[in-house]
Amino acid sequence: MLLGSGVVRLVIPFKRQQRFRHYILLTADRHLDSPYSNHVLQRRHLEQAKERGALVIDLGDLFDAMQGRDDPRRTKQALRNMRLDAPYWDALVDEAYAFFEPYRDHIAMLGRGNHEYRVLKHAETDLTARLADRLGTIAAGYRGFVELNYRRSDGQSIHSFVLYYTHGSGSGGEVTRGTIRTNRRAVYVPDADVIISGHIHESWLMELPRLRLYDGSVSVETQFHLQLPSYKQEIMKQEWWDVKDYAPKAVGAWWLETYWDTREQKLKLKFSRAD
Repeated sequence: MLLGSGVVRLVIPFKRQQRFRHYILLTADRHLDSPYSNHVLQRRHLEQAKERGALVIDLGDLFDAMQGRDDPRRTKQALRNMRLDAPYWDALVDEAYAFFEPYRDHIAMLGRGNHEYRVLKHAETDLTARLADRLGTIAAGYRGFVELNYRRSDGQSIHSFVLYYTHGSGSGGEVTRGTIRTNRRAVYVPDADVIISGHIHESWLMELPRLRLYDGSVSVETQFHLQLPSYKQEIMKQEWWDVKDYAPKAVGAWWLETYWDTREQKLKLKFSRAD
């Protein structure tokens, strides 16, 4: 449910309190149409999402989309096997739809990344909106909020978690790998339980404990910062990548699991790498 500019609410049924488990597959930077995108791993994770009844949230750069007529980055080497007689942008959407259609009931949101925005700027077509429309899901922006609202069958809300997402920016840094931004984001996004980003093709989870004051009572709460990897690996495959002497990048995705803690009698979050 799109509540407004930059805010998405996902209502999740809450059942069987003591054994409650709910999963969300968090992905970014699929670069689906690149020959260096790992389709086998993506399908494996999507099949796992299907088996678990999980939702899938993607944070953009689902398309690589660098082979357009006027793109200075275009190269024949980076053309995945596709219909060369078809209009390029249409072919990208058609192939992405064919890839995700078996999992359409699980795709909760498609965010936009810098690759999609570049196409929107120069070719005036919105690849994310076109794909989301065909899949019947939400086309979200470059950054925003997702509210995970857990409700009983009678409509009673049990708990909500606030996720802040951004596709990300910059190169991440060979040494810091983008971790410095956690402190900046923690300042200007104080209300999020989880902050998720992509773009730099790194993978890590950082916990930032914070003191909170509620009705005169002090508690320690954790804000989670999650950096999502890519499904694209160019090392030893792409001349430009090797000439630049770039390092290999993390490949895959993360699971966000919500479960009922029987000891504390409340919903809690857990994160794990998708294998």
